[in-house]
Amino acid sequence: MVRQKIVAKIYILMNRKGPLEKMDRVRSALFFSLALLLLPSSGRAAAPTNGAVSQSVTALQSASQAKWTVIWSGDCVRQLIAGSVQMYGTDAVDAGRRFLEAHGGVVGLTDPATETRLRSVKQGKAITRLDYDQLYRGLRVIDGRLVLTVDGAGSVRSLCSSLQPLVGTSTRRSSTMIASEEAITAAMQGLRIQSVRSPASAERAIWSANGTPKEIWEVRIPASQPLGDFRVLVDAETGHLLRKWDFLCHADGVGLVFDPNPIVTMKDFTLCDLGNAPDAVPQEAYKTVTLRDIDSSGYLSGPYVNVIGVADRAWEPELKYLYDRSDSWFEQVMVYYHIDRSHRYLTSLGYDSVANFPLTAIANNHPEDQSFYSDYLRRVTFGTGGVDDAEDADIILHEYGHVIQHDQIPEFGSIDESICLGEGFADYWAFTNDTDGTFHHELIGEWDATSYSDTDPPYLRRVDEDLRYPDDLVGEFHEDGRIWSRSLYGIWNSLGKTVADTLVLESHFTLGPDASMFEGAQAIYEADRILYEGAHLEVLFRLFDQRGLAATTLSKTHINTLAGESVVVPYSRAILGGSAQFRWEQISGPFPLNFVVTDESLSFTAPEPPEGTLMSDLVFRLFAEQNGNPLSHNDLTVTVFGDGVLFDAPDNPVSIPDDYDKGVTRTVYFSGTGPVSQILLYVDVDHTYRGDLRVELTSPLGTRCTLVPASSKPGKDLEVLFYANKTTTDLTEIRSFLGEEAHGTWKLTITDTAEADTGTLQRWALGILTTDSVEPSPYPIRFRSDNVLYREQFEHTQLGDIGYLAYPGGFEKTSPAGTAALGTPGWADPSGRTGGSLVLSADPGEVITVILDSVKPVRTDTAVFLSVRVTSSGPGATVVAALVEQTFDGSIGYFSRIDSEVYRDSWSTIYAYFMPQSGGVLPILQIANCSGIDNVSVAFDDLTIYPVTITDE
Repeated sequence: MVRQKIVAKIYILMNRKGPLEKMDRVRSALFFSLALLLLPSSGRAAAPTNGAVSQSVTALQSASQAKWTVIWSGDCVRQLIAGSVQMYGTDAVDAGRRFLEAHGGVVGLTDPATETRLRSVKQGKAITRLDYDQLYRGLRVIDGRLVLTVDGAGSVRSLCSSLQPLVGTSTRRSSTMIASEEAITAAMQGLRIQSVRSPASAERAIWSANGTPKEIWEVRIPASQPLGDFRVLVDAETGHLLRKWDFLCHADGVGLVFDPNPIVTMKDFTLCDLGNAPDAVPQEAYKTVTLRDIDSSGYLSGPYVNVIGVADRAWEPELKYLYDRSDSWFEQVMVYYHIDRSHRYLTSLGYDSVANFPLTAIANNHPEDQSFYSDYLRRVTFGTGGVDDAEDADIILHEYGHVIQHDQIPEFGSIDESICLGEGFADYWAFTNDTDGTFHHELIGEWDATSYSDTDPPYLRRVDEDLRYPDDLVGEFHEDGRIWSRSLYGIWNSLGKTVADTLVLESHFTLGPDASMFEGAQAIYEADRILYEGAHLEVLFRLFDQRGLAATTLSKTHINTLAGESVVVPYSRAILGGSAQFRWEQISGPFPLNFVVTDESLSFTAPEPPEGTLMSDLVFRLFAEQNGNPLSHNDLTVTVFGDGVLFDAPDNPVSIPDDYDKGVTRTVYFSGTGPVSQILLYVDVDHTYRGDLRVELTSPLGTRCTLVPASSKPGKDLEVLFYANKTTTDLTEIRSFLGEEAHGTWKLTITDTAEADTGTLQRWALGILTTDSVEPSPYPIRFRSDNVLYREQFEHTQLGDIGYLAYPGGFEKTSPAGTAALGTPGWADPSGRTGGSLVLSADPGEVITVILDSVKPVRTDTAVFLSVRVTSSGPGATVVAALVEQTFDGSIGYFSRIDSEVYRDSWSTIYAYFMPQSGGVLPILQIANCSGIDNVSVAFDDLTIYPVTITDE
């Protein structure tokens, strides 16, 4: 038996622009550009070019008693820290005013009195925090914030700036500006809000759109369905939604207990909920406590917390609240006691002004196993799923940790990493306020976790795990927050509860709302300098070094690149506590590499992964040293895609339609045969709210798998890599493709499922290995050099079996309305293409026919592989691509057809493939626009002919 095995090496397609004999140079340039795109800029600019700001910084250094460490973000000052300048003000507020008048130029201010407004004043033990809003023509600028800290002597000790650059001379404003009620309605409809916990509000503000000030409405919605504290920016002229955030502080799986919970009190992990049964917990687990300063109403209302229930409120005129856990009022008592006790501990440390308000707390008011803090409403809500959340003190104290931090740092949590900081601190606050401290103190939420945890013993999270930044980041806020809670746990163990709690609380006054973990570590160093004259700096440095937070060296720890390409990795050399030397080592990889190191970068050529693999990982370690002694290190992982991975990086980012259920689809054609033995999918999307995105992959057989589901989790951008082979244990859906026939068209679909935020697909890659895969070499090919090109015109309403193209619609065959030759001067010459991709348009019902030619004869032992990019002028069009062959005797054969849907302004790629049935053929490509309504543009990008291996079996 003779079986023809089609063996095709899939080259990385990057919209090639030249003939293959010139491809090496073109690809090198494209790939080098891609490598630069993959690498982020350093967070600290080495040589800012803003002369006015630099002069202001120099003047400040000259006027200061202690020199400042300046952290730059491009040409702007991001932070000033570790310095001191005496301002001789009458109080901290006056000192801050004098500082801005004298030195506001360091952050680009020219008239601080009109460009800023004092937002809040928070008093620490030794530091006063001053928060300022940025103003433009009297309106607050979104995300424009400035933070100063002033010590007791009236010296400014730190600055943190996120002021927005405004380059326009006037705001965009229309006489038809919508009203606040219209803005709220637009936001409610765009986010599909079904119900709210309290009325929404709207405030006029300024948004810096690429530096140009634009008037908008800032709408705040405390929603209950879907659950969230949504902040939405609405265009004041058009009513379009521009951005959205969710500032609700969630703690998944939380509960209420005694002091702290029955498991700890009884030292018994066998206890369980038993449906709120009173006899599930022995009487000895209860503790009689004093509920302090309850007002005369008889309700659980005091100076720091006001507790209400979902149906009714606990009320005792004689102030005796004696219930067991089967009574819904029991959870209200526990909320009052633990929040009140935690706040009184906070004031005992000297933080009288922090969270100094009666917090509203609602017990048993959410049906799911979830509790949350709403900063908009200053309200904590506890759920009833599983164990009632308000039965576990760890859950109550976790939520109160959010209350404390958000009061210290207004609008805290505006980026992913600051949210992780918040979750880590909230877990730490639950840990440090556990009054037992003898039975598995490191566990958080043991009692609540009995309803869902499969660990032995059960717990929600723990604070003692040996985690390191950034190696152990997993992309989930509560999980990544464990790195920060472990850092604080280390300080607690080394310096004791009082010192640790004081350092952590004091450090919050130095942080901006978008603080990173490294900035959190810096803030704790600064708190120690001010409170304890730096007595603990050496210990703190050692502890943060164990967590990977002692030095800032790499702004990104994982990059993806292509085999054979030049990789350049920039790094910054900022370390606290003095100067340091830096050196690189290769830790792992398939081969040892020759790499080049400068003071600013690491560079090398990415090696081809080992044969039979789609990718390989290279790990480099950057050491920070003093006098040859290691101080800290960070690891960089470089994932290299092999030459068998199809990499799709469009010339221009592909727009993802906002709130459009069909999304955007990109296709690749895999010309190999056999069942999938290895599969790799890489997706890189820029998006302002990644929780809106759903990512799906569809195989040629129609198997459709959701690899990234849409969620409500905040955060920007999406970069994911999925991989599976027969031995991987990864539970992602991509494993379902193993064993399927690989040959044919694979489709990537990315859908934006909600209004307000938008993004673009930057690049993606699909790699497949089958049991039949080999490594052929392609023949060069070009479009026909004599410019023979025809368009055949048909009625768009009767498009059917047209000439060489069999359209599956079942219409009757019609005659062409006419044939016209199209000239393409300047596009092709006898040596190949000279003007880039050939782009033609097809109206509804039209067919484009392109005749192609090969440098070598296209025989039966070859395969033709072609990529065509297609876009539509309307909301959607169906395109049929077909490859046919014409022998030199004039006979016609039809071999391959692919259907594809394309959408407005979004280029989709069609990959077509066929094998000639006779020797010496002329390949012909036809594109038919079958939409009936929309114009279609076609770009002929790449055609490659591959040899085919024939074997006898």
